[in-house]
Amino acid sequence: MNRAKTPGGSSYKRYSNETQRYLDDSAEVLNTLSRDEGIKTRIFDTTIPDRVAIKRAIQQGLTPDMQPYFRNLWLELASFLQEK
Repeated sequence: MNRAKTPGGSSYKRYSNETQRYLDDSAEVLNTLSRDEGIKTRIFDTTIPDRVAIKRAIQQGLTPDMQPYFRNLWLELASFLQEK
């Protein structure tokens, strides 16, 4: 899922309520398709969180303080590719 949001504050949840609702709705649709149409579906565990800092870096150029954000993004993408 692209643009997954984490909860704010000291929440123990993995995702925001909005993101969790979207994931639950998506799972329901995919399960229905799988059951009714015989379409093989899969939901991946890895998400790529939405990061405002990366959007700004794309528009303004990569500064040294932005490198950790891209390093984390790369690690998340590598994790997703390993799920395949």
